[in-house]
Formats: sequence, structure tokens, C-alpha cells
Amino acid sequence: MCPKCRHWALLDGSGHTRCCDVEIAETAERRAQRMSRGDGRRRQPPANLRRFILRQQKETCFYCGRIFGTVVWKDGKPFLLRLTWDHFIPFSLIRTNPGVNWVATCHLCNSFKSSLVFENPEEARVHVQRVFEKKGYTESEV
Repeated sequence: MCPKCRHWALLDGSGHTRCCDVEIAETAERRAQRMSRGDGRRRQPPANLRRFILRQQKETCFYCGRIFGTVVWKDGKPFLLRLTWDHFIPFSLIRTNPGVNWVATCHLCNSFKSSLVFENPEEARVHVQRVFEKKGYTESEV
């Protein structure tokens, strides 16, 4: 929010938060307010698109790159990475289900990303990896 006019600040093309023709110095929170309307129905991608995405991603999570069904560990307990479908640009923001916005993710990465907005996939992957490590998940039993 702009401290000057108290309206929502917008991201410009370079990823900087601006309002009142001035760049807002404080770090913008990664949650965004929806400015458009969609049909408002959260849907799963159709079966043919799901198959295409899984083939394209080689049956791996878009964010962490682990194969679905892989086991990761936390506090000595195993967690099987389950397939979920995620809107890269959060549904809460765009309120539509365009085909190009779907990615296959493991359930952990999907929850770590939540409704955060990222400039690019690499930024999202770095965030998810940090959360994975911060929460104490590991690739092997410790």
C-alpha cells in the first residue's frame, strides 16, 4: 500500500513497487490483491492437459524437481510427495484457470508457495527450497 495516498501500489515492468510516480522503498509483500474478475470457480486442469504437463515436467515437481512418490524426511518421519496441481499465478489473484498457468507440484511445495506471487519460476523455486530447509525436511533419514 502506498504510504502517500493509501491506495494499492502496483508492480512496474521491472518488478519495482510504484505509486504516485514514486518507487516505494519498503520491500513489497508477496501477496497481491486481485484487480480483475474471473468466473471464480477453482478447477483442475483437464485430463489431456494434465498428461501433457506431466510429460513436459518429466513426472517431477515444478518447484523442487523431485519425482512424485519420492520420500522426504522430517523429524525421522517419512513423507511421500503427492502430486497436486497449482496455479503458478495464484487463483486468488486471477480467478480463472488458464491452461498456461498450471504446473504439477508436490503437496509440500504447493503449500510452501501458497498464494505468493513471484516474478519468475526460478524465484519461486528458491523460495520453496528455503522453506523446505527451514522446516527441517531432508532427502534422507537423519
